[in-house]
Amino acid sequence: MRILLLCALLLSSLCSWSQANLVPEGYTQCTWDEITLVDSSFQSADSFLVFVTTRSFKPYKKEFLGNDVSSDSTLRFFTIYFHGNSWKAAPRSTFTAAMNSGKAPSDFVVYSEGDGKTFPDNIDRSTRVSRLYEVGVIMFDWPSRLPEAGGAKNVRNTVRNTRAVAQQYHSFLVLLQTYKSTYPQNISHLSLFCHSMGNAVLKNAIEKYGKTDLDKSFVDNIILNAACVPVKRHNKWLEKLCFQNQIYVLYNRKDKTLRGASLLFGKKLLGCQLKKPLATNALYIDVGQLALTKHNYFLILQLLHEHPSLFTFFHTILHGGAVNVSDPGRFRIKAKGTGYILL
Repeated sequence: MRILLLCALLLSSLCSWSQANLVPEGYTQCTWDEITLVDSSFQSADSFLVFVTTRSFKPYKKEFLGNDVSSDSTLRFFTIYFHGNSWKAAPRSTFTAAMNSGKAPSDFVVYSEGDGKTFPDNIDRSTRVSRLYEVGVIMFDWPSRLPEAGGAKNVRNTVRNTRAVAQQYHSFLVLLQTYKSTYPQNISHLSLFCHSMGNAVLKNAIEKYGKTDLDKSFVDNIILNAACVPVKRHNKWLEKLCFQNQIYVLYNRKDKTLRGASLLFGKKLLGCQLKKPLATNALYIDVGQLALTKHNYFLILQLLHEHPSLFTFFHTILHGGAVNVSDPGRFRIKAKGTGYILL
């Protein structure tokens, strides 16, 4: 038990370090103080995010979205308008209303985050992705942090919640597919981006609820980034995925956060310790040469400036594009047949 607690504390400190190092100079990280809940009729010409949340809703409180899964398992929808370091959250009655509440970009990414995230944390992360990669963000927002708890208790809560929200995630994908078919002019390209334990939400949804309600090529790319899920038999659930053009599995054996998580869970994790058999429908990309020990490398500005090929890679796949792994200037085949190294 003492070893387990030490591992949990290690993982928590690594996640906190990564979060702190994401804040670029001159930018204030989003907190509840910068968020205003506005009326459902509110409209704005500001940039916006779409939030599909599984959290409990308490409109009479300043912190109006809780750190627990809604007891009625209801999906709630918000349009989050942002300008500078200010965010306004407008509740919407439907997903369609949230999507149609502003001038939308043509390319969207569905973003699901990992452990240690409150509602402001997810606003902050999705705003960064939107600004950095100039892409529309639909955040699947699920509670993965209990601010009053720490260590092993918080991690256990996160793991439970990856299972608790699986049905909601599946239901959301069906809603998104319906929207895309009804308003094809509003979405040119669509990708799913799962980071860290956000991959467990996708995994649990597919394993429990299948993919029969989802059409072939519904999304361009499914991106499994730094996946905090077991590597053992991962090919089984990945090969059930058939509603995308391409799957990208991004891994890095140097990832400090995932190496700590491997100790905590006592399992090799897909995002850092690749093991055969691989999924026949996925491309495996080793980003370790550029990402080094970082876990949130896709948002670390200094790293992206130092390695423009890393930024170009993410910009391409988040916009639904395909990468040419045959390009010897950008990729090198791994000797053991475990995918490609991003150069």
